[in-house]
Amino acid sequence: MAKNTGERGYRHRQAQGRTDRWRTESARASRMTPKMIEVIESKLRVEWSPEQILGWTD
Repeated sequence: MAKNTGERGYRHRQAQGRTDRWRTESARASRMTPKMIEVIESKLRVEWSPEQILGWTD
């Protein structure tokens, strides 16, 4: 929490913004292609479990 505290104290919007940027720039985000996301979302819509999807993508 200290890294998101400035002169005016803790700033939740600043903290959330940093978290959002970190997530989009993380290595995990870069490994997911738009096609892969589309396939995963389609499998979830037909009620595949995460385990089934993982087995299918390996």
